[in-house]
Amino acid sequence: MNEKWHVVQTKQHFERKVAEQLTRKKIETYCPLQRKVNLFNEKRKISVEPLFDCMVFVRISESEQLMVKKISGVVNFMYWLSDIAVIKEEEIEILKHVLDEFNVLKVQQIKVNTNESPKVMKSQVLEKSGDVIEYEKSLVNVVLPSIGYLLLAQPAHKQVEIKTVTAGEAFAVNNMYETGFTKNYV
Repeated sequence: MNEKWHVVQTKQHFERKVAEQLTRKKIETYCPLQRKVNLFNEKRKISVEPLFDCMVFVRISESEQLMVKKISGVVNFMYWLSDIAVIKEEEIEILKHVLDEFNVLKVQQIKVNTNESPKVMKSQVLEKSGDVIEYEKSLVNVVLPSIGYLLLAQPAHKQVEIKTVTAGEAFAVNNMYETGFTKNYV
């Protein structure tokens, strides 16, 4: 069988239910989850929530597409140029690795580019304030171009170390990690 990864769009808050139903039907699924810390009345509560709203990744052949659409909670597949979007195996592997090793701080939509390869890049600037810039050397940007997302993440096992640098020093750091991709899509 020629199985490929696709994105199934689900109803709001149905991501885990859809993934569970598909798994019961022997379909390989991946519902990326992240831990979030919420504060309620000065108490910290850790919850596990889907990383992407209304999205579940499925690895299926063309013959299984109709069966997937019939699952309760499934809205449709994600489409790109009137065809069901195909997600690169490499992007799924990078996403799994990032969620194992990093805490995702921010999820941002970017322009979809099916010809671009996924990238993991060091992030430089946390905050600009006048002439002083806070620089975070342990943050990474993860670009997932075929689904159109950029993730900002920090290592799960490390403490964040923030350095304050001048604008001139930040310029040198930015040039060191320059990719061109950020300029086009962020």
